[in-house]
Amino acid sequence: MPPGSHIEAVLFDLDDTLHDNYGLIHRTAHRVVEELSKQCTIDAKLLAEAYFSSGDEFWERIRSTGRQSAGLRQWMRMRMVHAMGLDQESRLADRAIELFDRYFKEYIQLYPAVSELLVVLRKRGIKLGLATNGLTDTHREKIALLKLEGMFDAVFIADEVGTAKPDPRFFLHACARLGTLPGHTLMVGDHWERDVQGARKAGLLALWFNPRGEVSWEKQTASDEMIRDFSELMRMIV
Repeated sequence: MPPGSHIEAVLFDLDDTLHDNYGLIHRTAHRVVEELSKQCTIDAKLLAEAYFSSGDEFWERIRSTGRQSAGLRQWMRMRMVHAMGLDQESRLADRAIELFDRYFKEYIQLYPAVSELLVVLRKRGIKLGLATNGLTDTHREKIALLKLEGMFDAVFIADEVGTAKPDPRFFLHACARLGTLPGHTLMVGDHWERDVQGARKAGLLALWFNPRGEVSWEKQTASDEMIRDFSELMRMIV
């Protein structure tokens, strides 16, 4: 961020920014495989990949057709069951999905220092927005499981906004709702194109959240605008 930037609002991405969604899905998939290993052979990696790809594919269909996200959960379950090589109507398929849902809810948790950071920012009078490309079906549930309800001044889910990051309209909509100017609004997210570049094109400030230490030539050019954990963000803007 430019030195002396006056921050009036901070927008946070959700998945892999406020919580480790990638690790969550892989951990959940491995636990399902462990539970069902005596009844069938399932590849945990394929199960996790099916979860991610089904969500991505469903979102692309919504963006191209303009339809809403009703039915997402069933779509994702069908794709996961197919990846496991199970009959969709079988009891084993039902059991696999039941276990996946159970361990997903058990394992999901915020990254360290998130709750503390949000409380401190609000006490300092900084407005907070949750800005995600998620779908209502899944992300409202995640917000509840992470106990984030009431922690933000506004929640912006692409499925509900009608446009998605990196579209500048998504960020400008968030600023308008929060009542802040783009130049005094900071976007924090893990995805370089959607979160960082998208926000900057809309005139916002942006920080790349990179807990895994990913490197590419493009991202490396902005290494001075990267954080690895939220204690760094605390020191920057509080």
